[in-house]
Amino acid sequence: MTGGQSIDLAAEGSSMSAEALEVMYSLKTGALIHAAVMSACLIREDLSKADIQAIDAFGRAIGVAFQIKDDILDIEGETHVIGKQAGADQRLGKATYPGLFGLDRSRQRCEELLNGALQHLERFGNEATPLKWLARFIVERGQ
Repeated sequence: MTGGQSIDLAAEGSSMSAEALEVMYSLKTGALIHAAVMSACLIREDLSKADIQAIDAFGRAIGVAFQIKDDILDIEGETHVIGKQAGADQRLGKATYPGLFGLDRSRQRCEELLNGALQHLERFGNEATPLKWLARFIVERGQ
């Protein structure tokens, strides 16, 4: 996570590609979400390699979606709801998805990541209902 934060600070005032931005996001709060999801795999002895790979892909996708949604909320959210000063990213010259690609493309990318994450969970059927709820909450929060 410190690696992602380091990239974030170094990128202030500069532009990044979508790929570089998503790598940074995967190393920030996205890494925490991914770790939380993957930690459950450690206590399940009945998961196949394919099951673990699906959960891994889910965790990575939803972690990046969280960061993009956080960027959107920084623009559209209210300070008392989002837990930080609204508009702080723009004032600090942070590299953000909406700053680089606009709000519409940011919303679209969140939906793409959500749909991909949910597809990775299909193999688990109803057993994945809590993870599906979590994924939708992450992308739909603040709406």
